[in-house]
Amino acid sequence: MIESAQVVFWHWVVLGGLFFVIEMLVPGTFILWLGVAASAVGIMLLVVPGMPLAIQFTAFAVYSIAALGGSYAGT
Repeated sequence: MIESAQVVFWHWVVLGGLFFVIEMLVPGTFILWLGVAASAVGIMLLVVPGMPLAIQFTAFAVYSIAALGGSYAGT
């Protein structure tokens, strides 16, 4: 039987790093903010380990929307 995998902070940091690398390969700045949001969730999970996956995804969604909204508010 397969047990459920535990998501730890470095998974989010690696995802953020992948978003940063993708951002360098494509024009624009959209993916940059997703990388910032993923890294923020990784830091949050480092501070509060054992956070449920649903809260992690919710935090990623909220941070992504906030980062994207903040980046386009100045234009």
